[in-house]
Amino acid sequence: MLRRALIVVAVTTLVLVVIGVAVVRARVRAAGDRLVEIARAADALTFERPSHRPEPGTLGERFDEVYAVIGKLRLGFEQSCIDASLDVIPVSQITPECERSWAADRAWSEGLFRASRAERWSRVRHFHGLDYAEVPQINLIYTWAMVPVQISLRKLPPDEVLELCVDIMALLRDQSALADLQTVQVGLDQHARSLEPCRQAARRASPETRAWAADALSGVNQTWPRTGAWLPFLLVNRTRESHSVLTAEQRSRLPTSARSKLVELMVHESVMRAVALPQRVALYEQIQAALALEPARRDAVVRGLQSRAATAWNPAAVDRWDYVAIFHREEQRRVELDTFIELLRSGPEPSETRTPPSP
Repeated sequence: MLRRALIVVAVTTLVLVVIGVAVVRARVRAAGDRLVEIARAADALTFERPSHRPEPGTLGERFDEVYAVIGKLRLGFEQSCIDASLDVIPVSQITPECERSWAADRAWSEGLFRASRAERWSRVRHFHGLDYAEVPQINLIYTWAMVPVQISLRKLPPDEVLELCVDIMALLRDQSALADLQTVQVGLDQHARSLEPCRQAARRASPETRAWAADALSGVNQTWPRTGAWLPFLLVNRTRESHSVLTAEQRSRLPTSARSKLVELMVHESVMRAVALPQRVALYEQIQAALALEPARRDAVVRGLQSRAATAWNPAAVDRWDYVAIFHREEQRRVELDTFIELLRSGPEPSETRTPPSP
């Protein structure tokens, strides 16, 4: 009797294990199919916007020109340049070495932002879409460009500063379209850094430049990508390490830019990533659905999802992004730009006078 009972238990356990493995495989297969769908849809997305000061070519072509110049540079800045760009010291205190560096770097750095004047938007290599994760240092180049540009914002005549402000805001809009979260966050950081010197210039610029800037920035803000538009790109880029658990047929259907070199995994790593894939895809779907809710309800739902994802038992499924904080930053940026546009339309304070252009 005991032997028979042990056999029954063993057979039952084996059947349950087989069923469990089949269920997990089915879930992983379904999640893989959904991931492929999301990647293909993201790869097919397009973006259109008017140019604030149309110049021939596409955004991608203009960036290729800038990259050709940047590739020949030795990037690096004297400390007082960095300090002035961060408002640690006023620009009047920069060293002669920094002054020479700024004069030499103005053309390429301001040219980077003037790329936003291209009459047509197009993807920039390793910046937009699903190939971003392959060359993340592109954002480092962009961040370096902000050192001389931030000095320009504090040093040039008000009318020139406002033109540069519009170029900057337009490029931040252009880079945020069809981009990964890291690219969007860099844009949010640079928006915050640029806004105050732009406000200062707005108070002293000519009425004509203020009116043009207000109209141009109104168009920029109206065409800025919606909150959370980066979600599919984040999902695809963050699940690249899980491609080894996809079937060969699924991998073949991924867009070329989303494919990654397969890494040989230990058995337990492969199992954990396989189990995590449905959870990651489900988290994306739930956050995407929450974006349709009014902000307070959305935040409550996403905070609950964040809490569970941050404490998942499976390390491969852990997600510690603070999505609510990022949504708030995106929405705050829109409000701040609207307020800046109102400042441009309101005219300078009666007691303020325009400063003459610097020689």
